[in-house]
Amino acid sequence: MQSNSKMDEEHTGQNLPVHSPMANAILLYDRNDEDVQNHFIEDQIENLSLEPDQIPSLEPKTWKDSVHVASGTILRNASAQPSKYAYSESKAYEDKDTVEWKPFRYGVSKTESRTDVPKKKLVLREYQHEQAEKPLRGENCIIVSPTGSGKTCVAIRIIQDHLERKRKMKKMVFVVDKNNLANQQAEKIEEYLQCSVKVISGDIQREEECVQDMASLLPHYDVFVITAQMLVNALTKQNVNMKFFSLLIFDECHHCCGSHPFQQVMNHYMDIKLEGDESQLPQIIGFTASLGLAKVNTLEKATENVMTTMANMDADYLVTVQRNKSDLAKHVNNPNQFITNVPVRKKNEFGTLIKIIMTRTEKYLELNRVGMVGIGIIRPPATRGNGQYTQWLENGLLKALATFSDSDATRSLYTIKNYLEIYNNALVLLQHARAIDALNYIKDEIQKHPKTSNYTGIEQKIKLLLEEEYTTLEACALDHERTSENPLLLKLKEIILTMHAEEPNMRGIVFVRTRILAEVIASWIESTTELQHIKALKYTGAKAQISEGGMTRYEQMDALELFREGQFKIIVATTIAEEGLDVKECNLVVRYDYAGTPIALVVVEQKIVVSTFWRPKINVLLKKN
Repeated sequence: MQSNSKMDEEHTGQNLPVHSPMANAILLYDRNDEDVQNHFIEDQIENLSLEPDQIPSLEPKTWKDSVHVASGTILRNASAQPSKYAYSESKAYEDKDTVEWKPFRYGVSKTESRTDVPKKKLVLREYQHEQAEKPLRGENCIIVSPTGSGKTCVAIRIIQDHLERKRKMKKMVFVVDKNNLANQQAEKIEEYLQCSVKVISGDIQREEECVQDMASLLPHYDVFVITAQMLVNALTKQNVNMKFFSLLIFDECHHCCGSHPFQQVMNHYMDIKLEGDESQLPQIIGFTASLGLAKVNTLEKATENVMTTMANMDADYLVTVQRNKSDLAKHVNNPNQFITNVPVRKKNEFGTLIKIIMTRTEKYLELNRVGMVGIGIIRPPATRGNGQYTQWLENGLLKALATFSDSDATRSLYTIKNYLEIYNNALVLLQHARAIDALNYIKDEIQKHPKTSNYTGIEQKIKLLLEEEYTTLEACALDHERTSENPLLLKLKEIILTMHAEEPNMRGIVFVRTRILAEVIASWIESTTELQHIKALKYTGAKAQISEGGMTRYEQMDALELFREGQFKIIVATTIAEEGLDVKECNLVVRYDYAGTPIALVVVEQKIVVSTFWRPKINVLLKKN
């Protein structure tokens, strides 16, 4: 079949040049033996195309022997007879909220989904036709394909087939892991198919007043795009049954393990299968770009992970592109990757003074009779500004707090712990941001403490310690001769400016560890003279409170829309943007002293699908020496 030259923008691509001026600005990452081994494993997984009769070494000969227990995992025999499965016995996620409908922010309300609007013609590439072959024959499959290769279009083709054959009979369900992916997938389905689509997610549930459970919505919609936990709730607490569906599609299906909601959904499926009523079960399709890569360093372990996921998904086939690899290669981005090691600050009087204040604060632990609990409790770690110190605060001082009966002693210890926690977090922030950002964090957090006129003697002394040194801290933070600028920020500025000079219409995502850091880095870009014309905004999760750096679902949608339109060139994001989000306009990814998980690395490496005029994409990991 000839490819359509007017294919949807998501599918456009071109052969890209290998070299870029960015190579002069960023040190090329020389892979070590472990990296070469991991990429070898990835290449081998891509070459897998498993069918029921192709893996004899991993499968017993009869279904009665099909349970193989190894390191707590279950491998299945995909024979014609039913297999045995083991399920996670861990407690289901607690969620007492009910489902409700929610109109989209953009476009037609989902309660008034219009099927008379002309739809785009769905045109698949050759490799997408290959990926869809077995699903269109009704087989349960896991489809492994790189991010940006158009997996959603393959999913839409499968949904289209079910609509044509079973429109009046059963419903189709597209299951996503994260709230922010639900609307994105629903909009894509409505773009191509004449059907009614309903989105059900936790974000919708929290924001809307009108509540309807999934059972009452089933007669009115053809396709449901739902977060996994909401589907678990419907199957567990509402009158919803697996037999109501003809198709379940799992996006990012590598999550189907342990107590994850994907696995909980499949447990309901397995219960019915083991009762012998397979004819009423829906077809299962999983999509992933990173199957078998989590926490493995050998091909054998990766293959075992693949087989375990296939068992969990009841998949008889692992589908990878075999006949049309050249066609796939033309449409998948392969970014240039670099690791840049950045030195620490040469001068850090601000950090030194914070540590001195912490040491003096810690001495009040002895005066507060914490020693009665044990000398190990009052002895803090040798280093500060790290997770070990946080663990000491939580495990040590909180344990001591529980043993106190005297109210003044309890209050004093609680205040000591809070101040030390604020100082420690400020030191962590200082490693990645400006000293003034760390000082502002201290100021903001201290102001959140309840005001009272009846402080204990120790509380008064702890407050006085900070008040006496605040002016000096501020001077250290603002004077670059006393506290050097952060080398990580200087390198980040260099990378962004170099990319912008090469491509003024660039887009970039900067991944950071925490919501606070996302807000700080976005603010730094906005306040830095050389970067103000580029503009940046944060992108964080919707579950956290606004006061803690979270965003509403509408704010997330607005942020992505502004980013796609080019009004903001940089998004500073937490892990929520690592998997599944369609951000094809992006051509620069920077991991800001944050590597993430192996799966996230694979996804983000391939996340950026650029328009035809854009130059090679850059994937940078900034690390402190």
